[in-house]
Amino acid sequence: MVRLQKTLDENLKVLGFPGEKRPFKGHLTMGRIKAKIDVKKFGDALMEFRNFESETFTADQIVLYKSELKPSGAVYTKLASASLG
Repeated sequence: MVRLQKTLDENLKVLGFPGEKRPFKGHLTMGRIKAKIDVKKFGDALMEFRNFESETFTADQIVLYKSELKPSGAVYTKLASASLG
């Protein structure tokens, strides 16, 4: 993911887009919590995964989404996609 982001950033600069100044931190959103929770219990539950290692996977496309935060929740609109490989 780091190499992909670096290549994408370099190619976008060539097209006139400003480069990203913040360090890249790839992530995967597994869910969202909308209700009030016990933060300590949640933190304790997360500790069960502290040594987790993912299996290797291959990304076959990049999808660009626009997100709009609304009172009813986020609305995601697909703007573009590109196949990889």
